[in-house]
Amino acid sequence: MVIDGNRRWARQAGFADPRVGHRYGAEHIHEVLGWCALLFGPQPTIRSVTTTFRIRLASNIRRYWSATP
Repeated sequence: MVIDGNRRWARQAGFADPRVGHRYGAEHIHEVLGWCALLFGPQPTIRSVTTTFRIRLASNIRRYWSATP
């Protein structure tokens, strides 16, 4: 699971403070993890993607993804 878009969601929802989106996402992660446990088992992998992460060189990103389960 890749968590991304909370800041974008907050802006589109009309919130001046993008941290509202981060709080909303954090408040709902337990619900999403419950769905994952029901569908796939109790050990999901969660990754959080930042703007900084997205602008790194493609080789660094490939190396990161291949190094994590």
